[in-house]
Amino acid sequence: DVSKSLTQTDTLSERIILIYSSKDSYVKSIISKLKPIKNHLHIFTSSCVKNTKALTDIKNQHSIYTVYPFSAQNPNLSYFGLKYEEKYKKATTETANQGFDLMMHLFNKINKNQNLQDNTYNYTVDFDNIQTKFQFKPILNSNGNVDFYDNTFLYLYNYVNGTFVNATP
Repeated sequence: DVSKSLTQTDTLSERIILIYSSKDSYVKSIISKLKPIKNHLHIFTSSCVKNTKALTDIKNQHSIYTVYPFSAQNPNLSYFGLKYEEKYKKATTETANQGFDLMMHLFNKINKNQNLQDNTYNYTVDFDNIQTKFQFKPILNSNGNVDFYDNTFLYLYNYVNGTFVNATP
C-alpha cells in the first residue's frame, strides 16, 4: 500500500509519485489512497486518465498531471473541423486529425528537404498542424537497426477543477 510507505512525520517536503497503468480505475484508486497524505505530491499518471470524469474531488491538495500527444487548443483545429464537416457531412475524429497532422508534417518535411530523423528544427515545420507536434525518435530492433520511428512529443496536462488543462508552455 503506497499510502503506508509515504506516511512520515515530515509533512513539509514535496514528493513526486509516478503511476503508470493503462487502467483508469486503478489510477483513480491510487490517487484516492494518496489524498490523506499531508505532503504536497506531484502525481504523474499515464494518458489513460486524460478523459476520465471526476478523477478526484476538487478538494485534493495534490498536483495531478498526465501526458497526451494531442491538444484541442490550436485554432487550426476548429477551422479543419468546419472544412471536414462541410465536405464529409460528419464531425471530425481523432484519427482524421492525426492523419491530417501527419500528412502536413511529412509534406512540410519534403518541401523543406529535411530528413524525418532531423529533430533540430524545434518544431518550426509543424506550424500548420491542428493537434500535435512531432519529434520522431528511432526505435531499434534486436540487431541495432532502425525498425521504425516513434513520435515522442507529448503535451503535459494539469488537473484543475475537475478537468485536465494543457500545462505545456
